[in-house]
Amino acid sequence: NQKSGIGRALVITLLEQAKRIGVESVFCHAREPVIGFYARQGFIPVGPRFEEVGIQHQKMTYAFRA
Repeated sequence: NQKSGIGRALVITLLEQAKRIGVESVFCHAREPVIGFYARQGFIPVGPRFEEVGIQHQKMTYAFRA
């Protein structure tokens, strides 16, 4: 369920593993209600919002610092 911390733990694990293998950046299509969640994890919105599968989304990216 939401607010349990599972989503945050998954994102942190993804970012840690991606950085470990040398990925420079990752992106996601965040549903409108969870844009803030991804922003709190360090993701930056890119471009305008768009509709995907009938739901408003925002492309968000996370770039690893060198």
